[in-house]
Amino acid sequence: MPFSVRGWSAHWLLLLALSPLGLAVLAAGPLLCRADNPTALDPGKKIPEVTVETTGPDSFQATWKAILWAARYEVSFGTNPAASNRGTQFIATTAFSRGNLIAATTYYIKVRAIIGGRADAWSEVVAVTTQLPPITGLAVDDVSDTGMHLTWPGLYTGMADVFYEISLETNPAATARELQTTQQNTLSLSQLRPHTTYYLKIRLRRNLVTGPWSDPMPVATLTATSGPMVLAESEKAPLNLLEVTHTSVKAGWAEIPGAEAYELAYLPLTAPENQKPLSLKTHRPPVDLANLKPGLAYRVKLRPLFPTRGPGAWSSFLTFSTFPAPPAPNPLYLVQVTDTYVQLTWTAQEGIGTYEALVSTDALDEDGNRQIVHLGAARLEGLMENTRYWAKVRALSQGGPGVWSAPVTFISPLISAPKNLTPLHVTATESAVNWTRVPGNATTTYELRLAAEGEAWRTFTGLTAHNRSLNDLSPDTRYHVQVRAKNTTGYGPWSPETTLHTPI
Repeated sequence: MPFSVRGWSAHWLLLLALSPLGLAVLAAGPLLCRADNPTALDPGKKIPEVTVETTGPDSFQATWKAILWAARYEVSFGTNPAASNRGTQFIATTAFSRGNLIAATTYYIKVRAIIGGRADAWSEVVAVTTQLPPITGLAVDDVSDTGMHLTWPGLYTGMADVFYEISLETNPAATARELQTTQQNTLSLSQLRPHTTYYLKIRLRRNLVTGPWSDPMPVATLTATSGPMVLAESEKAPLNLLEVTHTSVKAGWAEIPGAEAYELAYLPLTAPENQKPLSLKTHRPPVDLANLKPGLAYRVKLRPLFPTRGPGAWSSFLTFSTFPAPPAPNPLYLVQVTDTYVQLTWTAQEGIGTYEALVSTDALDEDGNRQIVHLGAARLEGLMENTRYWAKVRALSQGGPGVWSAPVTFISPLISAPKNLTPLHVTATESAVNWTRVPGNATTTYELRLAAEGEAWRTFTGLTAHNRSLNDLSPDTRYHVQVRAKNTTGYGPWSPETTLHTPI
């Protein structure tokens, strides 16, 4: 009796090995297992060797080489390395990625192969830690000879383990030796040296994880004097930032006696030394510096203009940063459209808690129904039936509104039937009918139907006017007439029947 292996006789195994299929498998085996093949199957191992790399501050990708005969893989992913495997996922590829994770948090990943319906051993646990984002929008005001006040956009508000670290150095290349720590998005610095340029940097810290430092911002304290303070005319009117947005800043100051006008000069903080500042002249404070770039640091100075002796001395530079503009919340979806309201939805953005939704009958007009919401959805009321509308949404932040999303257009349903259907100029063989236009701006055509008493309807479609001539009528006959409107959403209801009677 032939030797048997798991029910297969030896001579049958030999015949299978020498068949074309068996020879192809034997020839391909070395190629599949080559060490220089990045996706090569490893016949000697059944435990994946997992490699993890970050693809962004809050995202990562885990990869491993394919295991021979593995139909799929089971991935365990979470923040607890000792947790059970109830949160696992099954995938058929050798890559696993995740994004939008919690900042400054360590995640643990392990993988095992599923071969023939049986799970093999888990891989070693691999850890990856998400990062904290940089902080932009640092602004400085109330600069004196010994102090200044700082503000910046708040991130992760309400999280007890998140702190801001502020570095204050007189050397821009120095390491952060003097740190101020706070959980608020504002800080007052005191006991500084007069007439000294300080370089400010800020970063986030959560537990043992720190974010990147912001670019150094130079700010100079004022000059201290003994006895009564004698300042240049411009220093008697120090600049104050009254309002900062994404693209503008409102600056104010106390008026100087004898000055008929004022000049402000400003430019980006990173501009070359030989770059000429932008100039703006005004007769009275305050003034708006517009068309600035979002999330960029600027410096501005002021001088008075006198009618007889010309310009006064420049003030010291005041440094500020515009707020970064939140991106447009795209895409925008229509969830439900009725004749009186529209339901919108969009993906809420991290760090943005307030949005403004708008629906208008003009794509370029910002007059219409508005609603301020704190979620990624809005319901806008007060629509008219049979009307074309445009809807859009934008994020609202500390620096003001962001840019509008791409608008979506829709037509509210057609509900009304045409009214006042009236026969005119009735003769034995002809008549005209007239009706009142349907309200709204979206009607495309009308459809009219006519039937003699007891006969089938005759239909006239594609009517663009609100009247119609009827020919080839029969004398001494009673006719029934109805009309309805149509737009891109479909037909509205028929009007009530109107009768006309042709004479003999």
